[in-house]
Amino acid sequence: MDSAAEKLIRDASYLIEDEDLYGAMQLLDELLKQDPRNVGALLNKGAVLQNLGHMRRAVACCDRALRAEPGNPDALLNKGSALHAEGDYRDAIACYDLLPRGGKASALALLYKGLSLAELGELEDAVRHFDGALGGDPELELARISRDMALKMLDEKADPHSAQ
Repeated sequence: MDSAAEKLIRDASYLIEDEDLYGAMQLLDELLKQDPRNVGALLNKGAVLQNLGHMRRAVACCDRALRAEPGNPDALLNKGSALHAEGDYRDAIACYDLLPRGGKASALALLYKGLSLAELGELEDAVRHFDGALGGDPELELARISRDMALKMLDEKADPHSAQ
């Protein structure tokens, strides 16, 4: 990526941090007019769209990034996240399953897959994925909290009187 494109992405990232999502979108669109296959710009635009609640458009940006760079772990995570936010848990899980094992992306994929499984009521599988996420990154607090909640729900399911 050339330095001008890197600067535009960096400037857009600063605007995102300052919560100027529309300003960031303008910069990213400017870059994408010049380079429609710029993966960094597509991923950032997808994140902005997701923050604005435009999940289908965020998924489309991730799909474009994946066409430009098949298997890109950030694109798969972001696409799965947008699909999850839209309630499309099975397709979100399919994205997480495409990620390679090992590394931080893998721990996040296990966490996010666990969240989708929990939404589907598959609590035992969700707990296994939360445990896997914590094994890959013990600092993932959301995995720990989600695991505890899923275990509590399993206990309540096994003994409905324990919730009282």
